[in-house]
Amino acid sequence: MLQATGSRRGRVSTARLAPVLMLCLAWAALAIGGYGCDARGRASAVGAPQASPGEASAAAAPQAGAAAPFDLGRVIRQVHFAFRPEGERFTGGHDTYAVSAGTDDLRFVPARPKAPAGALEAAPLVVSVSALERGGARIAGAAPLARVGKDATLSIDRGAAVEHLENTDDGVEQSFHFAERPAGSGDLVVRLRVSGEAYAGATEGGLHFTDAASGLGVRYGAATWIDARGQRTAAPLAYEDGAITVTVPAAAVQDAAYPAVLDPVIGPEFAVDAPVPTTTSVGQGEVQVAYGSGTYLVVWYDGRTFSRGFYGTRVTTAGAVLDLPLAPSWDPARSPDAVRSRSCGVTAPGTARVRIHTCL
Repeated sequence: MLQATGSRRGRVSTARLAPVLMLCLAWAALAIGGYGCDARGRASAVGAPQASPGEASAAAAPQAGAAAPFDLGRVIRQVHFAFRPEGERFTGGHDTYAVSAGTDDLRFVPARPKAPAGALEAAPLVVSVSALERGGARIAGAAPLARVGKDATLSIDRGAAVEHLENTDDGVEQSFHFAERPAGSGDLVVRLRVSGEAYAGATEGGLHFTDAASGLGVRYGAATWIDARGQRTAAPLAYEDGAITVTVPAAAVQDAAYPAVLDPVIGPEFAVDAPVPTTTSVGQGEVQVAYGSGTYLVVWYDGRTFSRGFYGTRVTTAGAVLDLPLAPSWDPARSPDAVRSRSCGVTAPGTARVRIHTCL
């Protein structure tokens, strides 16, 4: 895993969804679980939606003030840490870092939570997979293919192994999944090229890199090989001439029950082995929930460091997230007064623009 170092309240007013939802939320929008906004912007319950003549066969909307039938915190957390496509790459992050990844490399930028305006942004640590080897011989693999899974984590199929990237509170967990024993004999070695930050040394916690200008850095954490039985083996790290090697001992590879996984973590830090403080909270607010045609729409404000704004997703009654994060809107923190008289919008794939009125 890579780790970084150093370093509203609202209510639903008029909302529209496309035929996918087959319902106009102008009559069905409501705040679930007491979410809403009174004249002073305080959270409050709102009245039950009025049924329209065309809703005879639609699922009944929950009663006013009823709790949403799923864990809102879990939904928001999943979307907060999700990878989302941007062009040919995928981006994500947390309050303490931002990440951009593709089949060619991973770019990890450490950050200070709630950094003052104008604070110098740290240089990224750029990590790219250069080879997978067994006993010194390169393991053949197909052209890499990246995709975001239903859990909004990123997988890059490299043939011999699938590289899996997951955003967490501590950083990006970069793991390599091997469905079967790699061909050949000897040690299994993952070779990575790194650039962008200066190498600062190695400790039991991993390899450390630093950006002198910002005072922030990144730790490429200690790796562990874990087989299907749960057997764990330390995989030593080494750095030389701009390259990281992660080595799984030959005996561990040969004796493992498959599938098996190799799982270092990349995270932010202020100094060597001094991680940037983080919290399990994802810093969200102004949570609003609307219901229609058997589907919920959840919209909230996310105060993450690099891409704060309003986010949203559709959720089934069982709590399954249907969308990657909807596009973040303009940031009300830049103009608090404007929030009182303006709407912000988020766009769901395949739907019309959803207008959410906010009040502070």
